Amino acid sequence: MIRPSSTPVEHTRKSYQGILKSAALLGSARVMTLVIGLARVKALAVLIGPVGVGLIGTYDVLVQMAIYVFGMGVQASGVRQVAIANSQQDPDRTARTIATLRCLSWSLGLFGTVVVGASAWAISRLTFKDPGHGRDILILSPAILLTSIYAGGLAILQGCQRIADLAKITVLSAIGQAVSVVAFVYMLGERGIAFSFVASGGFSLLICRWVMKGTALPKAAPTWASSMGESGTFIKLGLSLTNALLLSTLVAYAVRSLIARNLGLEAVGIYLCAYGLSGKFIGFLLDAMQTDFYPRLSAVAHDHEDLNRLVNQQTEIVLLMAMPGLLATLAFAPWLVRLFYSGAFDGATVLLRWFILGCLVRVIYAPIAFVQLAKGRSLLYFVSEAVISLSSLAATFVLLKAFGLRGAAASYLVANLFQTIVLLAISRRLTGFKWSSHAVRFLLIFVSISTVCVLVSFVLSDIQTALVCAVVAAAVSLYCMRQLADRLGPDHRMSRFLARFAFLSGPLQ
Repeated sequence: MIRPSSTPVEHTRKSYQGILKSAALLGSARVMTLVIGLARVKALAVLIGPVGVGLIGTYDVLVQMAIYVFGMGVQASGVRQVAIANSQQDPDRTARTIATLRCLSWSLGLFGTVVVGASAWAISRLTFKDPGHGRDILILSPAILLTSIYAGGLAILQGCQRIADLAKITVLSAIGQAVSVVAFVYMLGERGIAFSFVASGGFSLLICRWVMKGTALPKAAPTWASSMGESGTFIKLGLSLTNALLLSTLVAYAVRSLIARNLGLEAVGIYLCAYGLSGKFIGFLLDAMQTDFYPRLSAVAHDHEDLNRLVNQQTEIVLLMAMPGLLATLAFAPWLVRLFYSGAFDGATVLLRWFILGCLVRVIYAPIAFVQLAKGRSLLYFVSEAVISLSSLAATFVLLKAFGLRGAAASYLVANLFQTIVLLAISRRLTGFKWSSHAVRFLLIFVSISTVCVLVSFVLSDIQTALVCAVVAAAVSLYCMRQLADRLGPDHRMSRFLARFAFLSGPLQ
């Protein structure tokens, strides 16, 4: 009699362990770049204040949007094309694919630089109702070319599964970008912001080229004409992959423009302060899902039972990992704002509380968002994202007019609630998905606790709020640790660690 290699319980525990391991590994790299990024923001907040931070945020979205528009998603599609060619162990095909990706990254990046540079004053007038920023936009336009080439290099390494090289480039680039921005702003003030974008892009590209020199990649010397002849596949696939991302970037750009036009750049800086702090502590979980969860979900897309099980497991794990950090952020919001920014950003504290609730909802719907892509329903994904993005922009416009900057922050929560409803309805139609009883229990507990803590923060003083929310965060952290240990099994190191402490092994199970 042949015995199964593992029981259903063991299989489930391995699945949970795989999810947690991936999140931990990717999170460690994320933490390093997070610390570097926060140090950079702190320095900039002290040097140029809310207005300067708002200007940097607006320019950053402008560059990223230009990459999405003119890059046509070839870097995103390039990862897949390079991976396919590399998996076939055909050096010639891999070399041709890499050459085509490099050719497209150069040509599309150059085209984007020329267009943005030529329309710099028109872009300034559209964004700020003032052509005065046109010169700076012209100066920073080469950053589009540099970033495009850099992104192409990262796509090649990712397609060849050079994860260690990617981590090295990411950390070193973050350091170089921080030094470049702070140095130029320190020397030239706000006028140095545009130059810092070009310097950051150039430094990142140099780091990428330096690391890739030590990588044994297949090489070929095809003509540009032959490379362009193969570009159709890249562009066709890239457009379908990047449309949703472009929409979200356009909305982010429009939101910043709305705030700048109605309330000024200082309000944009305060808004970005709250938004950035709320997202920093869940970003590594969302990155882990993008890198690890999506491929695993795609592998079982034909089996709705397995697909729905994976989505529920991911939902449970990501909630258990995110909730303590979100509550801790809520408890110490005023001090986090002053620590990572400055006293000039105190107005971000109230906004941060709304963003915390929005981030919780985002964590809840994030696993469901991959169902459409795993099923290969790219058109449906684009249409749903278009509806959601336009609804988010409409909510921001209405609430900003009615309640000012607080309304803009509250619109993030409203938009995420709407997105959850839409994605649930679509997933239900595609796979019959519904949350498991465990997931529903976590949702009810965590949403209720978070809502009460936010409401309390509007009534109590900062010190009283910190004391109440810190106690709640400690209790929730203990609960989450116990729930994670139960899912990982008694042999996992977290379970063995908790077993050493009697007071941790019993309560809140």
